Amino acid sequence: IIQPTCTTATGSFQITGYNAANTYTFNPGVVSISATGLVTANANTYTFTVTNVSGCTSPSSANIVVN
Repeated sequence: IIQPTCTTATGSFQITGYNAANTYTFNPGVVSISATGLVTANANTYTFTVTNVSGCTSPSSANIVVN
């Protein structure tokens, strides 16, 4: 997790094992997600689920805190 700074208002975190073929659903929504799984987000506490191409959805992730 990279926290926001005085010069950059958003933070970011990397999803380990990111697969662009899957659908990632964030709660609450995030600013963006790159093709490599780098997520840009405002200050908040986030969780996400992953839905694979077969339609199976994972349990929610652990809390990810961007201060």
